[in-house]
Amino acid sequence: MTGTYLVAAQLSLHGFIATITSRNAPAIDILVYHPETSRTCGIQIKTTATTYKKDWTMDNPNKHANLFYVFVILDNSESEKHSFYVINSMDIPKLNDK
Repeated sequence: MTGTYLVAAQLSLHGFIATITSRNAPAIDILVYHPETSRTCGIQIKTTATTYKKDWTMDNPNKHANLFYVFVILDNSESEKHSFYVINSMDIPKLNDK
């Protein structure tokens, strides 16, 4: 859940309204609304606390134009420079082909 809260906080800092869903919401961890454009999207978070693991197993990723994945690598050092990688779910199959 740490990655989910970090992403929601960053979205809020950038002017988005971010609502964390309950754990039983399928495929969506955060619902996002941008008040200036009235656009909405869903975000699924994948988090690791290991700097050595930079790959995530995704057997059947959900695909929708308004669904994004955010991959979070938590930095447990004093600097806490966490890494965030954002990708549209429609682009996930392209990555799997590489």
